[in-house]
Amino acid sequence: INLWNNEIGDVGAIITTKNVRGKEVEEINLGDNKIGDVGAIGVIENLESTAVERLSLGNNKITDDGAIGVAKNIRGTNLEELSLGYNKITNKGAVTIVEYCRGTKMKKLNLSFNRGITDEGAVEIAENIEGTYLEEIDLRQDKSIGVLTQELLKKQCPHIKWIF
Repeated sequence: INLWNNEIGDVGAIITTKNVRGKEVEEINLGDNKIGDVGAIGVIENLESTAVERLSLGNNKITDDGAIGVAKNIRGTNLEELSLGYNKITNKGAVTIVEYCRGTKMKKLNLSFNRGITDEGAVEIAENIEGTYLEEIDLRQDKSIGVLTQELLKKQCPHIKWIF
């Protein structure tokens, strides 16, 4: 399902994902739809026990509150890829998502261009990767993660494909 840039908002996103239960939908793109925290959390709750493996909520209005709510509900899903780029997530939300990836199938996490993820947050993300199946993390930012931090992350977690 690709509903990129349709301005469906929280209600539209929740209704859309409520209707995928029992269907063979593997990917949902809800990017650029003015979805906030309530919508993001509702979407994840609706994806519990569905076949959906890839979800894009990029370029919306999701803050740390939404990221934390998504994280707390992620374990009941079959998601392998989650894109939350171009939102309003800071270190707190990003680290919480990684912590809750333990015990999930999550392999790819896109947190790019959130403007609130710093070098310190990137290091904390790396410190919480153990016990996850994460293989790729996109941390590109307007203010790039520092070169020394990048080298530290690559050394600390060589099995991760870091995108800076």
